[in-house]
This record gives sequence, structure tokens and C-alpha cells, in this order.
Amino acid sequence: MGEWWSAFQAWRETDAAAISAALLALHVLISVVASCHVLLTKDNVRASVGWIGLVVLSPFVGTIVYWIFGINRIERKFAAPIDDPGDDRAFWEISGPVTPLLNGDEAFPAMLAAISGARESVALSSYIFDRDESGLRFVEALAAAQARGVTVRVLVDDVGIRYSRRPVDRDLAASGVRTARFMPTRSLSLLSYVNLRSHRKLLVIDGECAFLGGMNIRHGNCLREEPAEPVQDVHFRFCGPVVAPLARVFEEDWEFAAREAIRLPRPAAPGSAGEGRARVIADGPDDGVDKLQWTFLAALSSARHRARIVTPYFLPNEVLINGLAVACMNGVTVEVIVPRQSNLFYMDWPMMAVFERLVPHGVNVYLADPPFDHSKIFLVDDDWCSIGSSNWDDRSLRLNFELNLEIVDRELARQLHTIVDRKRAASRRLTAEEFGRIALPRRLRNRFLRLFSPYL
Repeated sequence: MGEWWSAFQAWRETDAAAISAALLALHVLISVVASCHVLLTKDNVRASVGWIGLVVLSPFVGTIVYWIFGINRIERKFAAPIDDPGDDRAFWEISGPVTPLLNGDEAFPAMLAAISGARESVALSSYIFDRDESGLRFVEALAAAQARGVTVRVLVDDVGIRYSRRPVDRDLAASGVRTARFMPTRSLSLLSYVNLRSHRKLLVIDGECAFLGGMNIRHGNCLREEPAEPVQDVHFRFCGPVVAPLARVFEEDWEFAAREAIRLPRPAAPGSAGEGRARVIADGPDDGVDKLQWTFLAALSSARHRARIVTPYFLPNEVLINGLAVACMNGVTVEVIVPRQSNLFYMDWPMMAVFERLVPHGVNVYLADPPFDHSKIFLVDDDWCSIGSSNWDDRSLRLNFELNLEIVDRELARQLHTIVDRKRAASRRLTAEEFGRIALPRRLRNRFLRLFSPYL
């Protein structure tokens, strides 16, 4: 019996050593392959070092995490048609005024009236489309438009639509409305796409007018109706030639999600043009990556007097942080207005770590009183504006598909400065002295969570 046991022990030790050696060799091979992929696909040095460190120091687990979250699997390249040359380079005329619409109280009735008046086409894209009181009003209007012969298409992000227990696209499909979900995540094989979402909010009517901004379709936006979870926001209505490149953005998204090539109506003859000029910035983790970041940097570098930012989430990367600090050094008054308490409590902590760096450089940070403000406005001096769906964080600027308008329009800027003035008046300025009173455990918590800012 003793000899048998000794032989078994010797066999087990030999086998275990062989298995360990095989696993080590496999880990080295996988780590080398993954590290080579990082080096070839990642431009950011810190991101590259972080991913390689994770892959090497966390055998197999690090590689799996990189495979799921670190690889950009989306490559969308569409050739612009002849009538839409250089969408991402040309400025387009805006016929008539751009109309800011405050909260769902103003935006939803205007959007519903436009849908009800549509004659040929309705194209709606949203991140969240809740099946609540306000959402069902849109379902009714869209179904009625489809019933009278209008071609209606609704594109909703697959993650955003799951905010409701019963997805609203079922109601739309039952009414004959064509729907599509952006990058479904139903199966484990699609888990790697969970971070790459369409955060765009766009409504194009007959190729004549469009609505764009950061407002989701949720009853919480209707503040006058006293919803349980009120949310402030600003949306925009405009018309003119700039609607053409926006229609093109929807066409590309629809073709990607629904596998159907479509052609939306385009604006008729320009007619009388307003003073405003706009450029469509369609940003995303495909060939459009970094467009918004470079647009923001260019605006900051050209600022002469003031730059004002209203955003629900403020976790910019090092490039933008340095851009804001340099603007202050150049004598520009920089203001950042964020909610005092966001709807995602874990966002407030890393944001404080960012403010701790920026406030000593002269950036004026204001914490807005409730209700939660989801507005997204960026103003430079007295004539430059950026509106749209993008937040000031890495998720918006690196992972999500976003849609903004860069607008040069003195009258619109005046209106938006007035709106921002009201928001600032309802806010409290954050002082440098306050950071000295933050307990060490909280500072460590804030800085630790900021390490995960690209995925918050």
C-alpha cells in the first residue's frame, strides 16, 4: 500500500508540474498576442500600459476582460452621397432661428406637433424611450402618422430601451411602425458590445426640420406635471440645409442597425437663410472617434473671454483637463455647471477628484440645486455653441455614438447664455478651501473611482 501511495504522489506531482508549465506557456502566448493587439490598436499611452499590465499580471482573467471591454469591434465607413459632400468639414446654413426648448414641457409638445404634421417621413432616434405616460404619447403620434401613410422609422439603443420593463418597440411594431435596436445585447456573445451604445437623440421630419439635443423620451422631463423623478434638460428645433447631414446620420445608423439602406427626404430650396451656421459632429468609436474632443479643444484654444460648460457628468480626460487649465492661464473665464447630486451617486465622487485639480487652476465650478440637470451646453465667447447628446466624459467621447451640432450664431449664443445665467444663479460655487476639509478616506475613494472613469 505504501509503495502504491508513493507512486501516486510522484505521478500527481509530475502531472501537476506539467499542467502548471502548460498553463504558464499558454498564458505567455496569450499575453504576447493580446499585448501586440494593444500596441497596434491603442493610441493612448496610459491606456496601452494599463491594458498590457492587466493582461500580463492577471493570467487569463485580464485577457478575457480586454477581449470583452478593450477591443473596438465597430468599423463603419460610409461614402457620403454627392449632395452631402464633406459632412464633417462643411458648415451648413440654418434657415430661421434655432429654438431652445426647455424640458419636456416645451420639447415634447413641439416634437409631437411635428410628428402629427408630417407628410412623408418621420425618423426618430433615441437612447432611452420609456414606456411611460410621455412615451405612450409618442407611440400614439407615431402610430397615427404611420396609419395615414407617413413612413415612420424608430431607432432605439438596445440598452436604453431596457429602462422600461416592457420595451416600447413592441407597441410600435404592433402599430406597423418600423423599429430597430442599436446593437442588441441579448446573448453572451454580444457582451463585448455592452459599452458601445448609441447615445444620439434625433428627430427628422420630412427633411425640413429636425430636433436634436440631449433629451430622452421620459416622463421625468415634464417638470410641470410633477413627475416622481424630475429631470431638467434642453432640446433644440431648427430647419434649413443643416437637416441634410443629420438625415444622413440617421440613414447610416439605420443601415447599421436594421441592415436596410434608406433615403430620407432632403430640404427643399434653401430659401431665406438665417445668420447661423452649423456643423454636424457625429462622433463614435468607429472612424468618427475623437471628433468631439478635438472640436472642444479647438473651441477652448480660440476662446478670448469666457467658456461655459453645462453637463450632467464631468469626467474629462487629461487632454481636456489641460485644455481647460490652459484656457484659464490665457485669461479666459471658465465655468462648469454640474448637478450638486447626480442621478448616479457613484459619478459624484470621481467628479470631485477632477474638480480638486481644476479649481486651483481657476476653473469656476458650480453645483446646481435639484432637480437633476441633464442639459448639455458648451459656449465660447458670444457666438460659438455646441449642443447635442455628448457629456464631458470618456464614455461619451470614446465609447458612445454621439451627435452634436457646432453652431456659430450670436443670437442663439445670447439665448443660451441667458439660460446658463439662470442655472448658475441656482447653483453654489465650489471653493478651493472645501477640498482641504474632505476627509482622507473620501479623497482616496474619489481618486480611486476616477481610475474607472472611462467605464462609469
